Amino acid sequence: MTMFQPESPSATVFTGVSIIIPCHNYSQSFTRCLDAIVLSADRLSDYDRSRMEVIVVDDASKPPLVLRNIQLSIRIIRLEAGRGAGYARNAGLCSAKWSHLLFVDSDVYLAPDHLPCLFARLTSSPTRAVLQGLHYPYSAGVEPDLFMHYLAASWYVYMSTELLDSNRNPAVVFTACFAIGKKFLQDLGGFSERFSGSGGEEFELSARISNLPENPIRLDPQLLSAHVYDTAYWRLKKLWRRSRHYELTIGKILNIPSSFRRRTLARLSIACAQTFALMLTIIAIANPFWNPAIPGMVYGILLIFSSIYDRRQTCLIARQHGWKLVALSPFFRQLEFITVSLGMVVQFIRGRIK
Repeated sequence: MTMFQPESPSATVFTGVSIIIPCHNYSQSFTRCLDAIVLSADRLSDYDRSRMEVIVVDDASKPPLVLRNIQLSIRIIRLEAGRGAGYARNAGLCSAKWSHLLFVDSDVYLAPDHLPCLFARLTSSPTRAVLQGLHYPYSAGVEPDLFMHYLAASWYVYMSTELLDSNRNPAVVFTACFAIGKKFLQDLGGFSERFSGSGGEEFELSARISNLPENPIRLDPQLLSAHVYDTAYWRLKKLWRRSRHYELTIGKILNIPSSFRRRTLARLSIACAQTFALMLTIIAIANPFWNPAIPGMVYGILLIFSSIYDRRQTCLIARQHGWKLVALSPFFRQLEFITVSLGMVVQFIRGRIK
């Protein structure tokens, strides 16, 4: 099968921005998401506000989303059955009227200067096919816990440093908040709709983009937003569910730096060693004939080594959230990598049995 090559992004003419918000059962964060968009839109000129619309795609939320009376051009598309994030985003794509799209998840809050910066970038340089911003290195939840802040700091490091190609451009599209030319996305074929729920479609889109002759994704650190990250339970549950997609999608992204692949393999190895040492420690504690001091010491050394190995995350976490979270981060990282690894093994075994 021959990959269809989209037309050059240089053919794009900027006419306006359609903000697309896919939402499924996130009514509380959705309200704050709209409030943040209104606050950012208030900093636009009247002319730019006239070139903006908001499209809300309600993916069968229960209860259905209710729009407040706010002074923005808002349209709502209600889907009768939960079709997943990819389908919801495509529904917004088909309904959008402006030349560029800004996808914003319902648990993402734009910074006040986000829309003015985006309009300025697209007005001066509409040739950019994809503009990727950054999330703040802390969670925007109402009562965020340490695990949520750990996720925020980790993803900030991934997005700003580790997942950049040799030209310092992002290798992956983080679909929670990004801008893209409408025609460019249509030529790519939109989002894949074969993934249930959320997770997978962003890596599949990144894999298709990585097959293009030139990486069209650009990082703009001024396009800031806040993200409500998951609690430990929901994060691990999502990782388990999404693990069946990762091997099929992430492995096909050609732009992912080899250094990131090596670091991921090293993190996985450290997580496995930590788990083995922890299990030995627990067994030794339960067995009166074993000495738990040695495996416990090994586990502690591995925790320290993990913090040193991921020193970018460690330093950022120390500055933003203190040393308590620094001490817990290696354990959180262990939970994530072990959950994904076990999920992929289970999916592989199920596939072989079938």
